[in-house]
Amino acid sequence: MGMRSSEEEDARLLTPLREVAPGEDTTVSVERAITAGRRKQRGRRLGGACAVAVVVALVAAVLPGIVRSWNDPGELTVTSAPAEFDVLHQRFTAGSAGGFAPYAYETGRYRQRMDLKLAGTADPSAPVAAIALYARGQVPDVGGRQWDPGTGTPAPAVGDHRAVYLGAPVLGADRTELAWEWADGAWAFASVPSAEPDAKAKAHHVAESVAVDTNPPVRVPFTIIAPENERLLGVVTPASAATDQTAARLVLGTAAEPRATMEVGLSAPVAYPANSVVDGRPAIVDGTSATILDVGGHRSAKASTNDSRKYAVEQVKALVASLRLTGSIADSRTWAENPLR
Repeated sequence: MGMRSSEEEDARLLTPLREVAPGEDTTVSVERAITAGRRKQRGRRLGGACAVAVVVALVAAVLPGIVRSWNDPGELTVTSAPAEFDVLHQRFTAGSAGGFAPYAYETGRYRQRMDLKLAGTADPSAPVAAIALYARGQVPDVGGRQWDPGTGTPAPAVGDHRAVYLGAPVLGADRTELAWEWADGAWAFASVPSAEPDAKAKAHHVAESVAVDTNPPVRVPFTIIAPENERLLGVVTPASAATDQTAARLVLGTAAEPRATMEVGLSAPVAYPANSVVDGRPAIVDGTSATILDVGGHRSAKASTNDSRKYAVEQVKALVASLRLTGSIADSRTWAENPLR
């Protein structure tokens, strides 16, 4: 089913990274220039306007150099990052790069992820590349330990941000991965299969396709009633215009038990015969899922859980029974930006 992360990494999210201060190396002091300007102004009242002009000129000449020193490869760009993401917004976008194209996007509170497929191929059952963007102070878990950027080897900068190649992958086995500090104290990862020719270069191309200056809202063609004490952990949506945009899923769970989740969303009509009734409608029910065969718009609706010990099938049935289409399924302008009601 495309991508799937139960936010268990997000629950183990870990210690803040060391903040890097902007570089301070410069041969010209703006403060000294301003002080000198003020001294001239006191000494020559009639030439005050000229002194101010000199100071302004000095600042204009020096400040760009200081800013450039912050942006040198290996140094941090002065950019702020949130300590927690809004699960109803996608924190980044990415384009086709390195031979890969966006396939699916999953929002999350502490990590947001995009899966990519080989460009020019049909949508695969398992996307082959990935991008993960972490909130400030959060890093993935590797073998029971927090990932440490000091374990990587230097890589070409991604934009103006320092980057490293990982010695051991964090997003999957047999991967070549690059991490870059996309903002102060916040890291992102690009992952491609190690079997790919020039895998390091391709991971770098994928990273460079990422833009974090956008924050588009997520839209889905339905709403649900969230079960009591459950919260929305993430929204999975297609990231390609060529993919059925109605195939969205909501991921629900609790902070106390992030490994156990429920999902609910729309899918194509199901051809199998019903074995039950949910909300007065024909359905297929088993121990971990419930599918209403027709919810309108030529779609079925399915809810499922990965932990039947926490979520009984009756809870799963109640979740899918609460799903209601919003507006026209063919018109995304009528879809909900907040799927909870």
